[in-house]
Amino acid sequence: SWPVADEFDLQTYISLKQFQIIQTDLDSVEIRYVADDPSRMVDHEGLTRRVHDVLGQPVNVSTRMVGKIERSASGKFEDCVSLVPAP
Repeated sequence: SWPVADEFDLQTYISLKQFQIIQTDLDSVEIRYVADDPSRMVDHEGLTRRVHDVLGQPVNVSTRMVGKIERSASGKFEDCVSLVPAP
C-alpha cells in the first residue's frame, strides 16, 4: 500500500507545481512532475534517499518533467499510480 503522497516531501527536491508517483514495476518508481522553476535541478540523490526512507525499501527512482499531469478516467488527479498487476 502506498504512503500518502505528501510524506515524500517532493518540493524539497524538485521545483514542482504538480506531481504523480508512478510505480512502473516492483522495484521502480517514476516521479512525473510539472515544473515550477524548470531551471532548478532535481536533487536526485536526496530524492532517492527520501523515497527509500518513506517506502522502507530500496527502489529505482527516476524523474520526468511533463507539460501536464493527465486526469484519470474518473476525472481526478491520482497522486500515486501503480502499473504493477496485483498478485
